[in-house]
Amino acid sequence: MIKLKAFFGRDKLATPVGQGVIAGIMEVAYIVLVAIFMVATESLFATANPATIIFGIIAFLSLLVLSVAIAGVLVFAWPAYYFIEKKYQEALYAFLATAATIFVIFTLVFLGAALTTLI
Repeated sequence: MIKLKAFFGRDKLATPVGQGVIAGIMEVAYIVLVAIFMVATESLFATANPATIIFGIIAFLSLLVLSVAIAGVLVFAWPAYYFIEKKYQEALYAFLATAATIFVIFTLVFLGAALTTLI
């Protein structure tokens, strides 16, 4: 029991790298939710009606602005916090961990998509 308490006693995700990894995973999860939403609502805007096209463009641009805001918070919040606290190395580690996590997940998804087209 003492060994388990020692193992779980320290939060390993509270480090800048851990926070970056969590931010990267959250960013990819948000991207997945937006992609599902866009696929699900595609039929609503696939019409030749000009009013619907205008509403579709407004909805798309609003979603884009919201996504940029959410992505900015997820990717840059911890690095900005560390930078303001003059912890430059931690800021760099948090940002690089976020970028690396997003890149690794992108690579896995891309390779999975490439393999499914070959089969």
